[in-house]
Amino acid sequence: MQQVIVTSETKTGRTAKRSIVAAMAMILILAMAGPRAANAAEESSIQSDARPFGLDIASPVYASGSDENATTFMEYYSETLVPWVSTNLPEYTNNYTTSLRIDPSLLTLATDSDVRIYFVGEGAGYDNTLGFTSTTGDRSLIFPEASVNPSYNNATDLTKAAANVNFPLVPGDFVDLGSFEAGAQLDFFLIANGANGGTTTFSTDATTSPDGLTHAISWAPADSPYLLIGFEDLLGGGDGDFNDLLFAVAIQPLTTAPEPSTMLLLTSFLLVVLYLRHSSRFSPHSDPEQYPRIN
Repeated sequence: MQQVIVTSETKTGRTAKRSIVAAMAMILILAMAGPRAANAAEESSIQSDARPFGLDIASPVYASGSDENATTFMEYYSETLVPWVSTNLPEYTNNYTTSLRIDPSLLTLATDSDVRIYFVGEGAGYDNTLGFTSTTGDRSLIFPEASVNPSYNNATDLTKAAANVNFPLVPGDFVDLGSFEAGAQLDFFLIANGANGGTTTFSTDATTSPDGLTHAISWAPADSPYLLIGFEDLLGGGDGDFNDLLFAVAIQPLTTAPEPSTMLLLTSFLLVVLYLRHSSRFSPHSDPEQYPRIN
């Protein structure tokens, strides 16, 4: 597949024995590498070159449904997540009061894990940028330009969906943040209109917001292996629907080549524990010290 870069202005005998040995070696390599090597993800044909603050990307954006885990996410997206968002996070409605809300600034990994971010949608006038930082590394960009064709938002049939230079993402596109050790804390940030030179930055840590308000909240939909996070991109809090950018966090504990069903159970358990420990309500003006981080 050809890759497009989005610019700020507009991919007998001895021979038989050798073949058998080579084939056996390849089988052994694939077996040791596990399912990821046999099902590598495909990079999206559209990659934004926006780099606000000169920050680098964590990894390229990968195409929706291009590996096994991404396909599983898209099934969940169309069957469960879209109806859930439509019911619980309506446009132009203050969604801060939802009972499923949890504090996104307390996302600390309970075990060594791989972390992946799936793009869900956006309802913003800006071309926002999503990034992250962790207790073990520097700030990096996830989606340099988090924009999608409006007709794809909350659509359950995305078989013909395609990114383009104006809308670089489609729901389900993803970025692998890498592997993190147990105890690592992840904080996400949004740069308002970052793809067009904007510099106002909001974080999952409300204490760093320039207006002192909460600009990111998260939800744990029932029986979901994903954590959903939404941002507001306007100073003063905007309309409070927290869907100017929506993305899902997938946490996969690092173990020795487990079965996919085992991974799903482990991930679900991890997020349920996170939800139970931090499901208490919090106010945009509350003191963050009353929500201690997990040691």
